[in-house]
Amino acid sequence: MRKLSVMDEKTLQGFKDRATVALDIIKSTRRNDCPRCPSADSEVAAACTSKLDPDTETHGFGDGPMCKHVEEKARQAADEELTKRRAYRMKHAGVPDPEMIKYLAPLRTMPRPPRSWFGPDQGQRTGSEQIIEGVESWIAYPGCHTLLIVGDVGCGKSTAAAWAVACTQDNALWLSARMVDDLDRWKTVSELAYRVGLLVIDDLGTERVTESGWGTETLGSLWVDRIDSCKRTLVTTNLGPEGIIKRYGDRLRSRLNRRPQAGFIEGGATDLRRLKRDYQQRIGEARDFRGQR
Repeated sequence: MRKLSVMDEKTLQGFKDRATVALDIIKSTRRNDCPRCPSADSEVAAACTSKLDPDTETHGFGDGPMCKHVEEKARQAADEELTKRRAYRMKHAGVPDPEMIKYLAPLRTMPRPPRSWFGPDQGQRTGSEQIIEGVESWIAYPGCHTLLIVGDVGCGKSTAAAWAVACTQDNALWLSARMVDDLDRWKTVSELAYRVGLLVIDDLGTERVTESGWGTETLGSLWVDRIDSCKRTLVTTNLGPEGIIKRYGDRLRSRLNRRPQAGFIEGGATDLRRLKRDYQQRIGEARDFRGQR
């Protein structure tokens, strides 16, 4: 076979182009194995010139990749800022449980109860899964203006509502149904309740029933008005659909039947707080048993 003594310009240019691409990849790759750079706060990282110019770095292997901690530090700062904004959003809206705010603010996906809580009866997970999937869909689909979550105590309704507040970009207001029993408190938020971007009415049906019917009429009218004006409203309650219509009037019936403007989630009767306590008790007993052996 005869060797080629002359290389044509097209082939040579092809080799040069491939070499240029390879060098660009090397220079743009974040360093993952620098032996002298343990963390973003180390003296080595602080003095690293590869943050700005990968060709003039003064430590490492000399092949030019950027310092990995530059991107990591920026990501951490952005994540901390997002957590602060989410916590402020829930606190400003009036979410009443500080521990819930602290728990939900750093999360980026809606929390799911661990399977271990349910033990061998995994069928109990159905209600909580429906709440999670329903609220995630409602957040992602702005065309559905009102969402009703029905379920017994402890099934995760309020946690799901707080998650919706944390995720929304609109101004939000958390309105406990019992607030209408205190006229002074209600006056301070009544105007905002009609015009805010997202309203959560928590524990609908727990307000006092009076002879005048003022509390139930006020909440019913507020909900109807927000549905008619296409404002996002999330309602949690222990009442079933028939109980809601009986308590707040027939005006709601046709409005709650509007699809896809209105959504409904059945959360079931599983008490997640009780399941969590039982699970923690089982774990504690198992640890005690192992300690006695």
